[in-house]
Amino acid sequence: MGSVFKRFLISKGENADAMTMLDMINCLEKIGIEINSGEWFELREIRNIIAHEYEDESGKIAEVINKINEKMPYFKKLFDSLNSLK
Repeated sequence: MGSVFKRFLISKGENADAMTMLDMINCLEKIGIEINSGEWFELREIRNIIAHEYEDESGKIAEVINKINEKMPYFKKLFDSLNSLK
């Protein structure tokens, strides 16, 4: 997602190459994208957990997949927000 945000900001004339993730989130908020930094960093934590889980930890993996499923409305809202400002 970070690369999607970067490309979007560049397409809007922003110099996103030198931005941190928090800078990109703040810039997205300023131009009207409905993104919440707390929510975003929670999603990144979920991504980090699933990226480092092993197949023998099926309970933990199932918990993370359920969290991802719970966050799908947020992802849809975020993508819709990005698409509306193309």
